This record gives sequence, structure tokens and C-alpha cells, in this order.
Amino acid sequence: MQVYMNAPMLQSPMSLRAPVPTTTAMGRVVLSQPQYSTSAAKVMTANAPVAMSLQQPVVAAAPTAVKPNKRTPLLDEAFDDEDAFIRFVRNAAVSKATDEYRELYHFLLQCFTEADTDFDGLVGPDRFDFMIERAACLPRRFGFAPTEAESYPTPQARQQTREWEFKKINTSGTGLIAFDEWLEWAYRHICEKAATLNPQKDGCSWNDSPQRFKQWVVAACRSKQSKEYKELYHFLQECFTTADRDMDGKVSHAEFDTMIEAAAAAPRKFGFAPQASQMFRTDAERVASRQREFSEMDVHRHGTISFDDWMQWCYRHICHKATAFDPTLTGLPPTGAPSSATPLVTAYPIPGASGQYPFGFGRVATTSPVALPASTPVIASLPATSVVRQGQGIPYIMPQ
Repeated sequence: MQVYMNAPMLQSPMSLRAPVPTTTAMGRVVLSQPQYSTSAAKVMTANAPVAMSLQQPVVAAAPTAVKPNKRTPLLDEAFDDEDAFIRFVRNAAVSKATDEYRELYHFLLQCFTEADTDFDGLVGPDRFDFMIERAACLPRRFGFAPTEAESYPTPQARQQTREWEFKKINTSGTGLIAFDEWLEWAYRHICEKAATLNPQKDGCSWNDSPQRFKQWVVAACRSKQSKEYKELYHFLQECFTTADRDMDGKVSHAEFDTMIEAAAAAPRKFGFAPQASQMFRTDAERVASRQREFSEMDVHRHGTISFDDWMQWCYRHICHKATAFDPTLTGLPPTGAPSSATPLVTAYPIPGASGQYPFGFGRVATTSPVALPASTPVIASLPATSVVRQGQGIPYIMPQ
């Protein structure tokens, strides 16, 4: 996720002065650092001093066609920001004349060409699964599509679904998928999903109010399959990369305080955590506390903190604290299976059935999965050729 920071880096990495929290465009609270951007398009347009200015040569107009610009700044932003993702998908579905559709076209083309490893302009069954998974990475990033483990109870179920999907897309019946077939299917599918996205409901709003923050934390601690947990994952990843100033993929003792303060800024915003000045009377107390926390996280005794160490420690800590928001929580991280308090239902297509798309970011949760009324939108849309049963996945079937 992109984080824009304006203050200069502290000269002493061991300084215990708390960085100034700022709020990003996506509602994240981070700490001031030197200005960075992971988007190539934004780096090129950033208002930053450079050593020299390179002037582009003037090229005379040529009668031949100019190669189109394939830069994708809107898609880059959609990869880094949940609200931008929703906006991108909705705008791409409005018209093929939009900039979002042009960038979506190139993204789907890239998925196709990466799968076309024999360079014949076609994708066969052996590379089809790769192409689907490559395209699914974007909606999965923000929890709008189920992961592989959430989608398929067994490897056999995954294989059957992929075979069914392949036949659905391969309208020519040649046994090989051409790019136009892939593009037509994917775009039609995305347009249907775009209609289900509500920016007011589905966007990144956990940082908007104390009530939404509490609801977000509780949902994230109840199930690792939840959209909120995946948002928490990216938030903690952002805190980690903010602190990793030397970009070595690890957080050292000197960088550790910055990471803790970045994560603490979120609950502190709404008064759910004390300020550092209230927690420690002296710098020595703060240093000692940070050393204890560092030792707890550094379970492998490497002298540095990896992202997985940070993620696991934080999630245990947050799950414990979340019981103050909802006493029904156990105070421990949930297991791999969804919590019994929020059972999920999964709709699996019967191979050979028609009219269903088992690839996408539709989802329904219910407390009584075996007693859903026929009027429930997702259930009502399923033909008799689909089965609905209680399981560990997330329903993703949508009508054609």
C-alpha cells in the first residue's frame, strides 16, 4: 500500500521521539518519514528535487501508428488502495471508453500472455489455472474474492471447477482459449461484480469512527477468512514497511519503536490506547518496554523482526484486546476454520451446469446457512444445477 510521508528522517535511528502521525488518503494513520511512492507513475510526477533535468527530444510526426501508452496509474492505485479498487472496477464497467477499461484490458492481456508460455496466442487447460489465479490476485488483496483454500474444500473440487470454467470460456470449442474469449468472459464477469460493490459499505471505512473501528477489530479477530482480517494484514504490513527504512525486509532494534508507534496510532486515534507519554515516565522505561516486546517477537533469536513474526505477535495481541469490544470473543486467534458464530455457506457448481461463474468476489455469510429463504438474492439466483451446503468456503457463484 502506498504511504506518502513528508517529514525528514530522524538523524539518529535510536531516537525515541515519537514520530508525528498523519493520515493517508485511504484513511490509514502512519508516521512521518521521507517521501516514497511505490507507483512508478506517481514517482515520475512527484514534486521532488533532482540532480539534473532531462529534456525529451522533439519527435516529428510520423505517418505510422504510435505505440499506445500502456502505463496503468489507475490500476497501480487500485492495487494499493481499497477505495481506489472499488472505484476502478465500477468505472471500468461503465464503458469501454473509460481509462479504467483501457488499463483493465492491458491487465487481462498480461494475465493471458503470462499463461501463454509456448507463445502460440492460446492458453490450454494446463495453464488455465495459472491465468485465473493471476487475475484473482487483485480482488483477493482486499478480501473481495475468496482465497484458494476458502474456495475449494479439496484439490479435486478445484480441478472440477477449473475444467467447468474452461469449457464455459472456450466458446469456440477448440480446447484452447484465445485472448478474445478470455477478455469477453472476464469483462462480463467483472461488470456483474461491479454492480454488487457499494462504495459506502465495501470501502475502507474502519478508520472513520470509533464504532466502525470497534466493528472492524471484532470482525478481524473472529475469522481469518473475513475481509476485515485481510485489511488488518495490509495495515500491519504498511506499519512494517514504514519502519523498515533500510528496506532489507527486516526491522532492527533501531527501527522497532517506529513500527510500534505506527500500529498504535490507529487505536489511539479513538482513545482505545494510551499515548506513549502516558505509558512511560522516562525514556529508560520506554526503551526497556520496547526491548521486552522485541524479545517476545524475535522468537527465532535472529536479532531482527520479520514480517511474519510481527504479524503473528500483533494478531495475538489484538485478539486479546478485542474482548473489551466483544466479550463473546475467545481472546485468542481463531483457528483455520471459520468461527461457529459466523458460519459460511458455499455454493459449488455441478460440472456441466451452465449459467454460473465460480470466479469472483461475491460473498454471503449467514447464521443459519441451511435455512436460507428462497428470496435470498444469491440463493434465488442459483439454478437447480447448483448445490448449497454449509462449509468452510465463501460463496462466490453469480448468475450469467
